[in-house]
Amino acid sequence: MQQEKEKRSDWIFIIDTILEQGQNKSVVILGLSHQKWSEKLQSEGKLQYHDLQVLAIEVVKKTKGEAISSTINQLAHTVGKPLQIISDHGSDIKKADATPRRRKTQGKRTKQELNYI
Repeated sequence: MQQEKEKRSDWIFIIDTILEQGQNKSVVILGLSHQKWSEKLQSEGKLQYHDLQVLAIEVVKKTKGEAISSTINQLAHTVGKPLQIISDHGSDIKKADATPRRRKTQGKRTKQELNYI
């Protein structure tokens, strides 16, 4: 988390929410560049956890779409607009996808199986 994040135009964000204590949840955004993704898949055929960077962790009381979208927008401002956003399309993430500002500042959304990580 503390290391400097490179500003790039080919980030792939992997986003999910995790239940914390009580009503609190964490919004977690991991990332890697499309370039690194391509290189790893060509050379080894799979990604591993150490290939990813923790780009953002935010604890929130409610994971409304606006809060998640705001976190993604702030991150995009810092590290660059993502080329792709991967998620499990849970209800919290779907709400973020429906916010009006999302399409201007965020990349293409896809649902991916991440079992190979």
